[in-house]
Amino acid sequence: MTDTTTLATVNIFGVKVGDIFHTSWGYDQTNCDYFEVVRVTRCGAELRPIRSTVTESVRGGEYHMPAKGEFRDWSVLFGAGRGDRKLCKVKSGYRGSPMVVLCRDHAADLWDGRPKFDSGAWGR
Repeated sequence: MTDTTTLATVNIFGVKVGDIFHTSWGYDQTNCDYFEVVRVTRCGAELRPIRSTVTESVRGGEYHMPAKGEFRDWSVLFGAGRGDRKLCKVKSGYRGSPMVVLCRDHAADLWDGRPKFDSGAWGR
């Protein structure tokens, strides 16, 4: 007998509700974005962008950690007018760790729990 609760909260890639994904992007600067999983499907994850908090300021930028549950109402990577959430395809990424496809040119990896460097200060 299968556990339907588990099937509803974990997909075939092991992604579950509450997981956080991270991506960095930018030209001549580094911007970091974090996304929290709010729903999963068999091969997908519905994401919402979340805020980040500064853990350390250094010359040229800051180190950030995601602020779980502190949702933002927009994401530059989701595109204008997309709303606050998006169902994304999940794939097997580096060394089998899950990754999500955010848009045509960007993907996000499962966050590894470490602060990430960010040199772009807009949009926080």
